[in-house]
Amino acid sequence: MVEDGSSIPEYDDDDDVEDAVSSRSGSESENTSRSGEKSGLKHHAANGSDPGTPTRRGPRIALLYTSVFLILVAIIGGVWYFMFPNAQVDVPDEEKPIKVLIIGNDTLHINDVPNMLREVANMSKSWRPLEVTCLAKEDYSLAQHLQEKDAEALIKEQRWDFVVLQDRWLQPLQDPSGMLDSVRTLSKAARDRGSRVVLFVPWADSGENERQEVLSAVSRKLAERLSIDVAPAGDVLFAVSNKHKEIQPYVADKHHVSSIGAWLAAAALYSVLTNQKPKVIAEKFLFHGNDGDESHIPVTGDLAIDVETQVWQTVNEENPGRKLGPPMKNAEPARGLEL
Repeated sequence: MVEDGSSIPEYDDDDDVEDAVSSRSGSESENTSRSGEKSGLKHHAANGSDPGTPTRRGPRIALLYTSVFLILVAIIGGVWYFMFPNAQVDVPDEEKPIKVLIIGNDTLHINDVPNMLREVANMSKSWRPLEVTCLAKEDYSLAQHLQEKDAEALIKEQRWDFVVLQDRWLQPLQDPSGMLDSVRTLSKAARDRGSRVVLFVPWADSGENERQEVLSAVSRKLAERLSIDVAPAGDVLFAVSNKHKEIQPYVADKHHVSSIGAWLAAAALYSVLTNQKPKVIAEKFLFHGNDGDESHIPVTGDLAIDVETQVWQTVNEENPGRKLGPPMKNAEPARGLEL
């Protein structure tokens, strides 16, 4: 017995003593650990926090970063808007209209060619819409347009996909050198703006096959010298009327065209501008002709299909090796051949 009243156990050997010591030490360690946990609980309680509750610092930091990012985006967007107010998003080519400027004389509007060009585009369900602007003055040559400066100013006013040039119908025969100079000057102005140039080949009077051959030959030679496209309106009128005698592309004066004649001329131009085969649909439009308005084209069925094909073939034959249709996006301005 000891003074504090506790008894000392008796052990048989040294091994029993060691086991007892180990057991007692373990119990003391466990008691110490429990004491520490209690102390810790008291400490957290004193600080007003729950040790089992996770901290909220992570979500708060994420919210802060998000707010800063949104503020930076707003600042950058504001700076871009004020520095580049006219910046535009690129629109796919197939959604953009083909912008066409036609420069010529009253042969165009008397025979309703600009309007008929729009009608052909509607009939053919053009893969891109056409925007047609026409500067035509009575009995004007291209040289007169140059003297008045209006044509050049209009060419430079905006970026046209095509500039179509139409001289007096007898100009290739009467003054081919002067016509070449005028076409060259206007072509250069158009190409400097990134536009493609098309020379509109005139038609001779009804039955004048030999004159038409000369008009077409001179026009083609001029176009080759300047490396521009041709819209063989005259060739198409004669090719179709010679093959199909029932088709009358002229009115009574044998010079101005009927509704089908206007369609043929416009279809030739349309094929060059779009690189697409034209379609003719009777009673689809209103033609404002020299002899009054006509509400239909007297060409249907297999005859219409054959006429469409003949126009398409003639256009491609008159532009050998040339890629027709609108200019490629960001293409370099074409350069013509100089004399």
